[in-house]
Amino acid sequence: LVGSEMCIRDSIKAGYEYKYFAEKRIEDYIEHEIVHILTGQDIESVEDFNAFFEDVKDLYVPGVSGYSDEVQNGFETLAEAYVKIKNGEDVPEKAKEYVDRYIERWKR
Repeated sequence: LVGSEMCIRDSIKAGYEYKYFAEKRIEDYIEHEIVHILTGQDIESVEDFNAFFEDVKDLYVPGVSGYSDEVQNGFETLAEAYVKIKNGEDVPEKAKEYVDRYIERWKR
């Protein structure tokens, strides 16, 4: 298990250092996934989620992370931007606005 954990930590470190992923630590990856849940937390049906996802995927903002730029999907932009903001890193202003609108609202 220790070897597997080291491998995961090394992969995370490399992904961050190459500016591909926003996440620096395992905990950041967990938060990234939780943000996906928070983004659509108030959705009650599959149909509503599908409509919501279609809207959110268009919120892609270039320059948040290599991963977000590769997939060009706002759902990933939101999660990657949230992690970077939480870690005190800069993201484009539009990404900050989207994080506030779709994620931070759950903290109010």
